[in-house]
Amino acid sequence: MPGCSSIAVGIIGAGGMGARHAVNLHQYVAGAHVAAIYDLDAGRAQQAAARCGSPEVLSDPRALIHDERVDAVIIASPDA
Repeated sequence: MPGCSSIAVGIIGAGGMGARHAVNLHQYVAGAHVAAIYDLDAGRAQQAAARCGSPEVLSDPRALIHDERVDAVIIASPDA
């Protein structure tokens, strides 16, 4: 994105796949950072947040999607 120093990513789902996406973004993707995380299990969301720069943990996935500080969203939830 021209003029942007970093893209803020929100992650819905902090299980195995979502947590890995969060850590990978935090550690390996220049120009991106994890801005917010949501999981139905708040403790799991807190654990994932602690591993990737302590982004805000939200209690509502819709709030994450509509948060003006979030530029992109990864949805890492089970198909069901």
